[in-house]
Amino acid sequence: MFSYRFGMLLLIGALLLTMVPAHAQENEVVTATVAVPTLNVRNAPNAWPNDADTLIGQLHAGDVVTVHQYEQVDGWNWEELTWVYVTHDASGLTGWVAGNYMTFSRPDWRAILPHADTWAALAYEVGMQFPIPFESAANGGGSSTHVHALPTGDSEVIGSIPNNAPIWVHGSGRINGKLMMYVYVEYPDGNLKGWIHSYLVQFPIFFLSFYQRIWRSGGWVAALPVIYDRDVESEFTDYPQAVLNNNAPLHLRSAPSLDAPIINAFYYEQGLEVAVQARTTHDFEGWAYITILRSGVTGWIYDPADNSFLLYEDPSARNNLPILQP
Repeated sequence: MFSYRFGMLLLIGALLLTMVPAHAQENEVVTATVAVPTLNVRNAPNAWPNDADTLIGQLHAGDVVTVHQYEQVDGWNWEELTWVYVTHDASGLTGWVAGNYMTFSRPDWRAILPHADTWAALAYEVGMQFPIPFESAANGGGSSTHVHALPTGDSEVIGSIPNNAPIWVHGSGRINGKLMMYVYVEYPDGNLKGWIHSYLVQFPIFFLSFYQRIWRSGGWVAALPVIYDRDVESEFTDYPQAVLNNNAPLHLRSAPSLDAPIINAFYYEQGLEVAVQARTTHDFEGWAYITILRSGVTGWIYDPADNSFLLYEDPSARNNLPILQP
């Protein structure tokens, strides 16, 4: 099942990237001349530094090509590149070249040629299979990748997936209106589902160009269906607000006890905003049940009377919190 879907997507992607559109009429043919000494021809609209995998040939100064379509892609240094899909009759080369280094036969060529959106065409169907690359394990280069309960690194680690294991990718998540760089995955045995960082998903070579825009516009994650959408800040506007005030590691725990499992440790995050929902006692020493507003992660944090861990926006609100004993 995995290999069939993966094989079909590879075939579709290859067809999409090699297909020459027939949108332009005979009297609207656009040609371009190479304006630099050497211009690389690639099988995908991308050019990472030292990216030899996509290189299929070269053109030279003065070579004339027929231009079929174009796409705008953010380059490695965040400059916008115009990639064009061309045919060079003399050599038989067909592929993508950087249009920034060419002189076009007519100034209105963008109005004539179709604007390709290879990314939209290759948008992932729910359940597509990917491997996780060994060299970028979330836990620091070990043999497995951490799986989180929510689409954020703040959330609890609920398991791990071996590196290079096949997974199903189901969708993306959005918190406070911001697309998170995590994807919801399923391990094939069906016993583990959760969120991993999108950088830990490896793609076929012709998807690599979309890594270049992952932080600017969401990249391939933006092509996935949003299956988790939460506005945490709006949910907790009626709760007392506070910020972390820690000069040392501060642990968020699953229960109000120093023996309870740690959900996350906050090291240098003074000023991190939280909503306080309850306490274990109204006495000076107690635990507070909080939600991290940037992520929606909830848990217990020790809340002594001297405000050494939590600084309340309204100090009096602390004494009016409901008492919760799990």
